[in-house]
Amino acid sequence: MKRFASLAGFGMLALVFCRVAAHEPPLMGPPLVMPLAADCLPKDPATPVVKVKVRVPACSGPGEPIEYRICVENCSPAEAHHVLLKNPLPANAKFVRADPEPTALTPELRWDLGTVGGGACREVILVLQPTNREDVKNCTRVQFEHGQCVITRQAGFMPGVPGVPGVPGVPPPTPIPVPKISDEERPKLSLTIDGHKRQYVNLGSHYFITVANTGKTRANNLLVSCKLADQTKFVRASHNWKFGEGQVAWVLGDLDPGTQRTVELVVKATAEGEFCVKATAQADLGAIAQAEACTSFLGISTLHVELTDRDDPLVVGGKTSYPILIRNTGSAAVTNIRVKALIPPALQLLEVKGPTKHQAGDKVKEGEWIEMTPIAKLDPMTSQAYEIFVEAKKAGPTRLHIEVTADQLERGPVIEDESTTLFEDDVPLKVKPKL
Repeated sequence: MKRFASLAGFGMLALVFCRVAAHEPPLMGPPLVMPLAADCLPKDPATPVVKVKVRVPACSGPGEPIEYRICVENCSPAEAHHVLLKNPLPANAKFVRADPEPTALTPELRWDLGTVGGGACREVILVLQPTNREDVKNCTRVQFEHGQCVITRQAGFMPGVPGVPGVPGVPPPTPIPVPKISDEERPKLSLTIDGHKRQYVNLGSHYFITVANTGKTRANNLLVSCKLADQTKFVRASHNWKFGEGQVAWVLGDLDPGTQRTVELVVKATAEGEFCVKATAQADLGAIAQAEACTSFLGISTLHVELTDRDDPLVVGGKTSYPILIRNTGSAAVTNIRVKALIPPALQLLEVKGPTKHQAGDKVKEGEWIEMTPIAKLDPMTSQAYEIFVEAKKAGPTRLHIEVTADQLERGPVIEDESTTLFEDDVPLKVKPKL
């Protein structure tokens, strides 16, 4: 933002003087000194404060047009003149359209907005088309002119009255304190990622990203984003996610003190190795937290495992089920297939349907294991299915975890998770879209 002092075409600032009517002094006496009138105290004319605000999605699909909503706002009662909005085109984007149309397209996009009155706002909608798959950095600037005409009255003053140096009789202005925000008034974020330590190449690896507000004030405009490794692919995510150029983002709104939110991310690797998901949580007033989770991806498995939930969210007291599909995608038979599932405390097991029977396993703090009798043999390009029936017992986010092993899986089990939100009947929730 640039400001220019102007008067009559940027001429010299004119000072207009007025004289107090002269009073006849007594004969042979000193001249009469007039006291400083109240209307002679210094008065600062209002100064325009012009701001530009740009609203644009944090992420967009590759090759999709990007819409910018640009608001030029005068935040003062004074008029701003010759307001000019400038937007150079990014190197990797081209102009599509704008409302209103730009005044000029070269050498940069430009809108001549004229005079913007006090408290007024002018909105420009700009659409750009990326020309490659790199991030698009777009810069918008505003420029305006500001001029003042001032009048100074010549008047007497009371001698001996302290005041501003050079202005006898005028008290110094009282400085306006700038509010400061203490550390206790700032929101504090913590971020954790719970994810698979091992998984097979081309099978989904689940990550549960939890952001918590550990401070004493609300965290406003919370944004969580995850950067994926180069040799991994995005599969799906929970909640209202955006994905583009190897990054997934969630706009989560506000987070009250002592509360937390969890989002789920599923990715798969295209090659063997250890790959990491890097997450960042940000909110207003500089609140930020970061976390990282790494997974070792092993050689390709011949078993394809799918785990889903029938209902999500689910009311406490309600019943649902989790289907499990096991498919041999290889060219040779797979033998001695064992399936076990971890039932979390928020769910009560009702029954299990499938090709083999089940039995209770170990009890751990995360829940209770159940183990299926092994499937002796699964021929190529064939499948078997189980279904676990449960009842919801406690409100909150929960998830079912399964592990599948076989003689041919020498490097570890195939692992799958499925998250479900449970809620009380008097607290309605929005249905999470199935992905």
